[in-house]
Parts: sequence; structure tokens; C-alpha cells
Amino acid sequence: MNPLCECALAGWCERHKLHKSQRMVEHCKGQSDASDCGLKYWRAWEQGQIGATAPPHPVLNPEGFCQGKRTAPPPKVKKAASAKRGCVGCGGGQSLIAKGSKYAAAMWRWKREGSPVRSDQETAAIFHEQCKPCQYFKPEGEGGSCEQCGCRLSPSGGAMVNRIRMATESCPLPEPKWQATPAKARGSSGKFKKGPFAYRQGGTPEFVTMSRLMEDCKRLASLLPPDTSRIIGVARSGLTAANMVAMIMHRPVSAVRQSMGDLIELGNGWRLTGSIHSSGPAVLIDDTCMTGNSFKQVTPIVRKHFPNVLTAAVYVNPNANHKPDLWARDLPWPHLLEWNLFNSILCPGMAVDFDGILCHDCPPDDDDDGPRYARFLRDAKPLYLIRRTQVPLIVTARLEKYRAQTLDWLGRHGISVGALVMWPGANHRERTLEKVSQFKAEHYRRFLAKRHHIHPPLFVESDARQAERIAQLSRGLVVCPVAGRCFP
Repeated sequence: MNPLCECALAGWCERHKLHKSQRMVEHCKGQSDASDCGLKYWRAWEQGQIGATAPPHPVLNPEGFCQGKRTAPPPKVKKAASAKRGCVGCGGGQSLIAKGSKYAAAMWRWKREGSPVRSDQETAAIFHEQCKPCQYFKPEGEGGSCEQCGCRLSPSGGAMVNRIRMATESCPLPEPKWQATPAKARGSSGKFKKGPFAYRQGGTPEFVTMSRLMEDCKRLASLLPPDTSRIIGVARSGLTAANMVAMIMHRPVSAVRQSMGDLIELGNGWRLTGSIHSSGPAVLIDDTCMTGNSFKQVTPIVRKHFPNVLTAAVYVNPNANHKPDLWARDLPWPHLLEWNLFNSILCPGMAVDFDGILCHDCPPDDDDDGPRYARFLRDAKPLYLIRRTQVPLIVTARLEKYRAQTLDWLGRHGISVGALVMWPGANHRERTLEKVSQFKAEHYRRFLAKRHHIHPPLFVESDARQAERIAQLSRGLVVCPVAGRCFP
């Protein structure tokens, strides 16, 4: 066992400044099933490789690292068996020959079709919705395996060690829970030609501001039938658009709750008087239609009360599987919505600035590196609170000596962070626009080098000048809500 390992469980490793999975922790402790017990990983981390930061005094050969573990390489036959343990098509209890044969057949099918893979979103959806609840699923770290076929399953990871990722493979049960993707839906490059999440590398996502949403709500209202009798919003984010349209058209508003499967009247104030009754259709409104699945689920709930309901959205993905009756304009994927920026599926791939994003910027008069600044750190007003998922990386120009106050503020506001990188200088006078931009770009570049399950990864920056410079230096996408745009 490695006496220098500081990891208790999977999570943030302070020694290597790295978020480690349970498998990585096993390597770090010298307790993995690798022939060297994980020593090559430890050495790489100690030298600042594969995403880690080298400690001040690296130790490449810790005493007793592999104590009590086998250090000699295993026999060749057993090594081959271990390599096939998590392969596609390997059955649990079958001979090595049978497992190897199935693996070869799966690989042949996959290579013959051009090595097509499922998207990150589809892979994660199959894992969480079909595989994980299955009675044959065996949890293992961040993923698991299928006891029916022995294959390793994961919401992410490459196709050669994750059956779900291969678009040519199906669930092994007699009545498959998920099927191979039809050949016509696959592209020759192994990426999907079509689909709601089709993404062409190199494009710049559109950033839709709240003010633009209001303008497009007015356009949507102009497209609805004049005799519309009622507006129904899809909770939550659809209620903003529904309320705006309802006020413009002077109609009562209701909400459909997907989580409860019901429709509720939202009521009104004293202004809803005069000509408010009509025999026309009710209109069900959501802010966006990405795949069409939400409309597919909530429309039957509304139809029980309003059989002639129409569906509408402010923005519709041109590749949506199910589109509403009416919409204001097309909005291809990927896109960023200011009101939903930190509730989107892109959150796990976001690195963010602190001041001006998570909280309001420090007023210039309070930035004295003294008692006034200390009061700001304690009482900073929140701006965008990221609570849906853990923030993978925060890079801030705040001085390192204020780490405790910064972590305290994050904890009080319910924000979990994977890695917090702060300015290493002695005082705030050392910070210039160019130095800060270079500092953030360097850490963002390291973030981009890691494997990301959701694409595209992003950096969210509060200052437009820094955002443009960070994008230039890192060659990654940078979002600036203040500027209302993305910098490619």
C-alpha cells in the first residue's frame, strides 16, 4: 500500500490537484489489479502528467507501494483473460475461446460499418434509463457490467471497452431493451449524420440573452391564432415564455407539471378583465424544443382538459424528432440560453470564472486587499448559482490567500466544486489583463485536454476582453454573458 496516498475516497486529490475516480484511487493507493499495482499512474501524477499538477517534492518510488500485492507480470494467458474481462460481447461464465470469439465478432461488425459510435447523450441515456435499473446490472465504480453477457457498461468511455458506445451493438437480453442504431442513421465517419444533438466541430454556438427571449416571445405571440382562449406553460422554463405571451394576448395562463402529471390554474391579478373569453384553442408553450420529448409527454395531459390544444415553442432545434405546431425561430444545437445556462446538459463540461459569474463583481472601491475586500468576500451577492451539478473547474484571479473565504461562500450558497484554481501572486497589484487572461487560458487548456462526455466544453468568463483573449490563447470556446456571445 502507498503510504503517501492522501485519497480517502473518489473525488478531489489535494496532492495532485486532480479529480480522481475510484479506479484512479486504487492506482494511487497501490491496490489496483494492474501488474505494477498502479505505479506507472502514480509516477505520471507525481511528474505533473495526465492532467495532474506535480507536488513540490515528487516521490517516484514510494516505499512499500505494492506491499502485499503481486509485482511480477502475470502469465500471458491470464493477462489476455484480464484484457477480455470488460470487452464487448464477453459472456460471464464462458470459456476464453467463446469470449474471444464473441469479442472478435462484435469488433468485426463495428469495423465493417465504419466504427460508428453513439453520441455522448445517447450513451448516457441508455446507461441510466435502461442498463442501470436492469436486474442484471452490477455496479462497478462509475459504471458497471452486465451479468448476462459480462460486458462493461458506462455512461461514457470509448467503444472498445463500453458496449453501449458501439452503435452496431444491442442489449443481449432475449427481448433487447435497446437496439443497434440503424445503418441509415449513421455517418461514414462514425458520427451520427442526424439527430437532435448533431454537432459539427468548429461551429460557434449561439448565445441567447434574456432580452432576446422577450423579443422572440412577442414574435411567437403574433403567430398564434387571434381567438386563442388560454396559454399553458410547461414548468419550469416554459412558464417564462408562456407568461409573456399570455400578457401580450391578454389571456389566462395555466401550467402543466410533467413531474406531477397534472394541469393547474395559475390565477391572475386585477388586470385580467374585459375581453378575456374565447372559444378558440388553448396553446401549450415551452421556451425550447430540443428533441420534442417534453411535448410528447405533456401534450396528452393537456388534451384531457383541452382536446383542441395547439403546441408552440419560442425556439426549435431543426433536428428535433417531434416538432410543435408553431414556433418563433429555429435554434440549432449547440446553443446557450442565458436563463438556463447553468441548468443545461453542458454543465459537466464547463469551467467558470468566479466574480461576475457566480457572484457580482467587486466594486473598485472595495478592492483594497484589506478589510473592505474581506467584507466583500463574505457578503458577495450571488449572480448565477450552479446547483444542478458539481462545477468541474473554477479559475479565478482572486488571490490564493483568500481560498478559505471563497470556499466558505461556495458552501453557504450550495455550490460544489471539483477544482478551485486561484491567483498565486502575493497581492492584487500584480494582476494585469494580459497576465490574468494567460493564467485562465493555461488552466482552461489543461481542462480541454481531458476527456469530456458532453461537447462542446466551455469556459464562462465575465469580462469580454478577457473572454476574447482566453479563446485566442486556449483555442477553446469561451462564453461571456455580459457580451451576450461566444468567442470561438
